[in-house]
Amino acid sequence: MSLYQTIFEWIDIRSFSSIWYWLVLACAWTAASYQVVGVPFGFAYLATQKGGETLADFEAWVGINVRRMFSLPLLAELILFALWTSVLSVLFVLAVFFGFEFAQASFLIAFPISFVVLLNINTAMIIRRDAPSGEALYALFKRHKIIVQIFAMVSVFATALWGMYQNISAGI
Repeated sequence: MSLYQTIFEWIDIRSFSSIWYWLVLACAWTAASYQVVGVPFGFAYLATQKGGETLADFEAWVGINVRRMFSLPLLAELILFALWTSVLSVLFVLAVFFGFEFAQASFLIAFPISFVVLLNINTAMIIRRDAPSGEALYALFKRHKIIVQIFAMVSVFATALWGMYQNISAGI
């Protein structure tokens, strides 16, 4: 067996039967639920517990990230949105109409994560509109994190079901 064959058997692009796919899925959802508006949730908890300067730093960090999220010009945002929806559309067509397993696997990661990005934007808009601070800001962060975690559980469960179906139907 050549080195080339060994590497490609180890990396295996049959996504649902590859440990690498499941590691990427776990890392994607861990990263998605780790931060709220670019600020680690653990820091939000620590700031509300300690108060004082830590809370002021937390509120400043949230303010900076919210302003950063809305700093792109509208045209750039529309171009990014068009590119992302185009990628999702191509993945969907390849996954559903052509049965390409790698597209199915990629779509099952990218599509649900898109909703988390939209939830982050919505949370940032709420922060920009209402300017909560202290416990109110932490409660907003906590609500956001719970929604993301529920969404992650449903998404991973659905992906696991689809992956098992694909593996069983392929006879792996």
